[in-house]
Amino acid sequence: MRGLSDEELMELIKGNDPRLAFEELMVRYESRLVNFLNRYTGSLQTAENLTQETFLRIYKTRMTYEPTAKFKTYLYRIATNLAIDEFRKGQRRKEELKDDFSDKASDNPDPHNLAEQSERAKKVRESVMKLDEKHRSVLVMKWFEGLRYEQIAKILGVSVGTVKSRVHYALKKLEVDLKPLLNGDS
Repeated sequence: MRGLSDEELMELIKGNDPRLAFEELMVRYESRLVNFLNRYTGSLQTAENLTQETFLRIYKTRMTYEPTAKFKTYLYRIATNLAIDEFRKGQRRKEELKDDFSDKASDNPDPHNLAEQSERAKKVRESVMKLDEKHRSVLVMKWFEGLRYEQIAKILGVSVGTVKSRVHYALKKLEVDLKPLLNGDS
């Protein structure tokens, strides 16, 4: 199964014994999807629930799947739509993002530096979470997931220009919000 493409696995999932192919897709994408949704929602518990719901939807709709785009695009589109729905329902809990911004350069970190880094990371997380969902989503997909503009555009169903504009706006908003931090002020 490991040598098969995602799209080939989806075709096998349409068959009589979809278990192994579906398990392989979950192995390939589950942790990446949890990380993406955690950054998107700010809640690990919500991210895990949305990941389960994403795979459940993929399984339920497997018979109608058509490989018109890469499977990864299809997967992230479902996950993003579920996350947006979660926001709209107002059911998300506010938890801090994982510390993705820590500086791991030193093997023997100074406690004062660790506290300072932790405070900086907290401010960055708070600023990212203040962005509205359409700007936070493109920022997370571009900078944390490493997706290309074209992939993000397909996932969100918008033009590449719109994605670039949203990324630019999000970065400008973060720059304004984090200006004291960037200038060395606390």
